[in-house]
Amino acid sequence: MSPTYTPRSVKHFTGIMLDATDRMLARWQEIPAGSAVAINLEMMRLTMSVISRSIFTVDIGEDFSEAGEALTQILDFATQTSVSLLTLPLSVPTPGNQRLKRALATIDEFLYGIIDDRRNKPPGDDLLSVLMQMRDDETGEGMSEKQLRDEVLITFFAGHETTAQLLTWAWYLFAKHPEVEERFHAELAEVLGGRELGADDVEELGYTRMVMDETLRLYSPVAMMARDALEEDEVGGYQVPEGCIVTLSPYMTHRHRDFWERPLDFYPDHFAPEQVKSRPRYAYYPFGAGQRTCLGKHFALLEGALVLAEVGRRYQPRLVPGQEIKSHWSGTLRPDKDVIMVLEER
Repeated sequence: MSPTYTPRSVKHFTGIMLDATDRMLARWQEIPAGSAVAINLEMMRLTMSVISRSIFTVDIGEDFSEAGEALTQILDFATQTSVSLLTLPLSVPTPGNQRLKRALATIDEFLYGIIDDRRNKPPGDDLLSVLMQMRDDETGEGMSEKQLRDEVLITFFAGHETTAQLLTWAWYLFAKHPEVEERFHAELAEVLGGRELGADDVEELGYTRMVMDETLRLYSPVAMMARDALEEDEVGGYQVPEGCIVTLSPYMTHRHRDFWERPLDFYPDHFAPEQVKSRPRYAYYPFGAGQRTCLGKHFALLEGALVLAEVGRRYQPRLVPGQEIKSHWSGTLRPDKDVIMVLEER
């Protein structure tokens, strides 16, 4: 799958990303002036459209509500289990286990239906078709239905949920920090000059990338991650036995005072070139690091920049007063409630 997600290859998806964004903006044009929307739901709907068109060649952004609710239940269960002192096997019919089984059945029905439908169409260059055509170098066998299901699930989830949270938090932080938003709009005016946006423009949007990096620093969608120790090691004076699970927290590292000038503030200048150069390599790792770096990193950053720029050319979402938004970890770091914003046209 790696060749699909190189910095050069992901530009292939630019048209889908911009078209999905423009469709959302056209829908926003129909909303009465002064009306408010839940920006987190708008971003989820958008990124779901992008990833489904990219990996399935169909837009399921409008038809994912039941499966989306099931996915949320699975994430909640996984989050609770990871911090629980006692975890009962799924064979024990507790209410939580029964809810999980129903949610898994809903997800399976949804994904296997998409896989079956794709098999009945001619091969294409979408990711699902590529996976179906792959063959093992030694056996010549293709992926089993379960392997396809697993790859599609993680790609679909990682390809929309995390990017939607990045975009949601970015709009929220813009609204809270007008001086940052002003620099963002100034860069759009300088680079684009009012013309249409293209994939090659993203490389010129340096401040926009700094904004995304700073948003990911404070609100990394993956706030915790785990790795298996392949062999015995010593880290910081602590013995790490072979086979044990090592848990890392970007959320904590990204707020460590040894690495960040203003660790608790939204300060995009943390990612000015000179700041990045002076900082330890692994002080910032929202996509993981090393051999296990997130496969979709370049896809997510391209989509994030295109959406921020395309929306920013036309709108300044304004936070409805009186909201107290906190972060909530449930599989990803998301707002604890809907983020209600008014779509103010520029």
